[in-house]
Order: sequence, then C-alpha cells, then structure tokens
Amino acid sequence: GDLEDGGPSYDAKECFARAVECDGKLGDAWHMLADALSNDTVEVHGVEFGKKACYVQALTLNPDSAACWLQLGDLGGAVMLTTEMSDTECYARALEADSEYR
Repeated sequence: GDLEDGGPSYDAKECFARAVECDGKLGDAWHMLADALSNDTVEVHGVEFGKKACYVQALTLNPDSAACWLQLGDLGGAVMLTTEMSDTECYARALEADSEYR
C-alpha cells in the first residue's frame, strides 16, 4: 500500500510478488498473488507468471487448497507438473480437498 511519508507505492500484486521472491515456498503468497492478477503477468526472479501459473505454484506447495483448485477449474484447467488437468478434474480435486465433503 501507500506509505504515509511519500515513499514508493506498491500495489497488492507487487507486494505478493516480493513475498514469493523472498520465500518461494509460501503457498498462500502464491495464491494471493494469483488472486491479485487479472489478465496481466508479474515477474518473479526474472520469470513472468500469469494467474494460472501462480495457482499451479500454490498447488504444488499446497495440493489440498480447495480454493486454488476451484480457481484453476474456472480458468479451464492447467498442467500440474506433467499432468494435464481439465476444468472438471480441477473441480473434482477441489471437492476432495474440501474437508466438508469428506
């Protein structure tokens, strides 16, 4: 956010990008970064990440995140590691991950 002293201003996307640059193993930070993106991308350690790629990173670190699986389903699915996941498969994984459905 904006600093009171007139220092540099960072939007949410930039803040979450810096968080994952500091610790790339923060699945929640990748999730929040994905949520902050629309159709744009963000650079993390010189690599461009879009919304879908950020959710994939989040799920690689936290495969039980129902919210991330739902978002990937809404985006039409994705490639997880080497496996193509359709939107339907992502929704099924979201249901599996959500403890209410166990």
